[in-house]
Amino acid sequence: MPEIIAIVCYFGILFGFAKSRRRQDLTHSDFVIGNRSLNKWTTAMAAHASDMSNWLFMAYPGMIILRGGQHVWAAIGLVLIMWVNWVFIAPRIRVATERSGSVTLCGFFENQLEASWPSGRLMISIALFIFYTVYVAAILCGVGLLLQALFPISYIVGVLIGISLVLPLLLMGGYSTLAEIDLFQGLFLMGVILFVPCFIIVQSGGLSPILASIASKGISINIFDGGGTSLLRSLFLMLGWGLGYLGQPHILTKFMGIKNPADLKFSKRIGMSWQMISLFAATLVGFVGIATLQNLRDPEMVFIELVRVNFPPFVSGLFLCAIIAAIINAMSSMLLVLSTTASEDVYQRFFKKEATEKQKLLFARMACLVSGLIGLGLALPNFAKINTLVEYAWSGLGATFGPLLIVSLFSAKLTKGGAWMGMGTGAAVVFVWPLLGIDLPPLIVAFPLSLAAIYLTGQLTQPKQEDLA
Repeated sequence: MPEIIAIVCYFGILFGFAKSRRRQDLTHSDFVIGNRSLNKWTTAMAAHASDMSNWLFMAYPGMIILRGGQHVWAAIGLVLIMWVNWVFIAPRIRVATERSGSVTLCGFFENQLEASWPSGRLMISIALFIFYTVYVAAILCGVGLLLQALFPISYIVGVLIGISLVLPLLLMGGYSTLAEIDLFQGLFLMGVILFVPCFIIVQSGGLSPILASIASKGISINIFDGGGTSLLRSLFLMLGWGLGYLGQPHILTKFMGIKNPADLKFSKRIGMSWQMISLFAATLVGFVGIATLQNLRDPEMVFIELVRVNFPPFVSGLFLCAIIAAIINAMSSMLLVLSTTASEDVYQRFFKKEATEKQKLLFARMACLVSGLIGLGLALPNFAKINTLVEYAWSGLGATFGPLLIVSLFSAKLTKGGAWMGMGTGAAVVFVWPLLGIDLPPLIVAFPLSLAAIYLTGQLTQPKQEDLA
């Protein structure tokens, strides 16, 4: 009962805030991009807190338990490539999208090509739909497992509760409200994930007993353990996760929404600090779980078990709200991207070119609902681990859009054929990768193949002349 009270109190405050920010005169532009009005703090936290999802609390610490220190390379890759995102991608995409009036990646790519590209818009919409619904399913799996562990309810009921928490917050406010929620919840979840392992380390008598316990179980915390072969695997792990940052629309749209592009440098410092602290803390969660938990059946439940074992029910309920906070941040941002694409790039482009702001807003909200329900349908069977689903969706988005984004921003030789083939190659490689049974992150292969396809096809076509539509 105390856990229920804590969770109800937390979400009562959250829904109260969202309702207070609800505007009767909300426009479609407000809903999808916030009229580019975010400040530097909100941009920083929205870009990062909407990124990690329950992967930070569940999947990543679970992989630390399974792989030991070597899996830290995934975190290193994420930090390095996110820094690249802030320094090289964020300023350019912010200025370029405002200049062209683009609020979606589809619109941005079309404007970079300086020509109509309906087939490209359709392909982008399909790719977003496929990979984001898988991503949403992974997030809902996390909330289903969390609520099943906390309360005497089934996994399916937990998933249904999860979708019922996210959709109302998204439909009420849109982009700006979600970004403000990201700011609060990002600070909250960082504090929780850092406090929990540090508290347990102190209660256990310091780092020495923790390290001794880990060593007694035959698990290495050394990220360089294993020699040359291990280093190669570590490089693959680093790039296999890190490269995905270059093609995540739910993160890129946060760069597009800042009010003053000059504030991006400050936002970078805040956001990168948050990311490094949070990933360090999540690594500690995995190692502390190895040292202190016995007979943990599911490694992805490590944070939940640590909290429930070491804290009283009300406090544990409040701390576990941090996982739900991460879920809300990520899932709402992803559904917002899907709904924006549906209203801008499908509804207005193919069905009603003269759609009013009110009609586009209504369609965007309907698309949010439909996309969420499809993700719900994928999550209900609980057929895969969270890490597996997240890696698949993350890789698909990164390989489909990352190479094309780089060429769009840094080259004047992009062609429709190159763009089409680049996206198709990246998406196709990731889409079929699970069927090949190769123990290698799909981005390692898909990303360079996509870049090569853009370049080679561009060499065979006249720049910005051939219309594949």
